Amino acid sequence: TDSLACNYDSTATCDDGLCAYYGCTDATACNYDSTATCDDSSCIIANNACQCPTTCNSNFTDISDEHITNVTFAGINNTSAGITGGPVDYTALTGANVIQGITDTISVTIYNSAIWTEYIHAWFDWNQNGDFYDPGEYYLVAGPVNTGGSFTNSISVPVNALTGTTRMRVMMDYMNAIPDPCRSATYGEAEDYCVTVNALTVVLGCT
Repeated sequence: TDSLACNYDSTATCDDGLCAYYGCTDATACNYDSTATCDDSSCIIANNACQCPTTCNSNFTDISDEHITNVTFAGINNTSAGITGGPVDYTALTGANVIQGITDTISVTIYNSAIWTEYIHAWFDWNQNGDFYDPGEYYLVAGPVNTGGSFTNSISVPVNALTGTTRMRVMMDYMNAIPDPCRSATYGEAEDYCVTVNALTVVLGCT
């Protein structure tokens, strides 16, 4: 009796609990809906999770006083001049390569025109579900900091991170210690990159 169902029966007066609903039924699609039984042609097909749309985007409108100038991490070494909007899409560049359970160093260089208080955040979609809100996906790179220059920290890849290519977001945010990958504000910048997670290979033998 649900008119939103793809098998809606306008003549029915008692619901039989068999309503079926529209959605993407392709399990390889970015927006696969496991509850859908009728395909609605909305499926988004991509080669990997990094190419899939995220559930949210950040947005910054003024990069004149502060912005990211370089991100270096596990094969990424990208120098930029700052771009409004965002996140700035660098997913077409050569991405990072990491290994389950191994720690890598991230370095973020920022331009800071005065002594503005900045926070540098990083997120990794380790379970490839299109968002950055799951436990273990957020890392504070640095903050509060009041100068320009390079700031480094360690990124420990979870041992249960899904193998394959996923998305990473780096953000510098003026006067905001609360990490929010979807933040819209005036001052700051965010950048997205691809990261490929490789399986940890265990070699048995006498050490």
